[in-house]
Order: sequence, then structure tokens, then C-alpha cells
Amino acid sequence: MTSAKSISGSGEPWKIRVLRYHRIVEDKRESEKHWSSLYVWDFRRQLDFLEQWGYTTITFNDYRLFLKGELNLPRKPVVLTFDGAYLDNFRVMFPTLQKAGAIAVIFAHADRNIKED
Repeated sequence: MTSAKSISGSGEPWKIRVLRYHRIVEDKRESEKHWSSLYVWDFRRQLDFLEQWGYTTITFNDYRLFLKGELNLPRKPVVLTFDGAYLDNFRVMFPTLQKAGAIAVIFAHADRNIKED
């Protein structure tokens, strides 16, 4: 899988797919207990399927650049999003994306009520 920056083509922004994830975990039992967790092997398979079906991962910034006429979208763009900056996503998801040559968008939530000691 490649990122949008290495692909040229006119692109069809109305065909952009967005896939939402939360956590990618190494423990299959944890993924079976929590709806928000996906077992890493299943995630790898999904990335493989996306590549086989000709999808290319892009970011929202890629889309913004496309709207400005500064970047062409790939033929089949897809945005992978992650709700939450879980440690598992850094330890498990990030290396998995790197191996697949894919990119993603992480929405990190902050708690305004955290007090510094």
C-alpha cells in the first residue's frame, strides 16, 4: 500500500472511504471482550484486503491539498482514522501501518480537568 503523495491521478473526492478504528491489540481475547478493540492479525488482513482491492490511504490534509489543486488523489482513496491515542496504537498499530506502507489519522482526546502536580 502506498500513501497519496506517491500516486498521481485526478481523484474522485465523493468516493473517499473513511474507516474508523479505536484500538489495535495483540491479545485476541481482549479484542473479543471489547467492541472497540481489533486483534492485530485481523487489522493486518484488512490492510491486505485494502491493498488487493486497489485502495490507497490518504490523510485529511491530502484531501485539503486536493481541494486547493496541489495534490492529485489516488483512484481509490481511503482514510483510516483512530479515535483515541491509546498506547496500543503506538506499540501495535503504528508498526503494522509502517509494514503495510499505509498512513492513518489519530484523534487524540485531551482531558481539560487534568491537574499538574
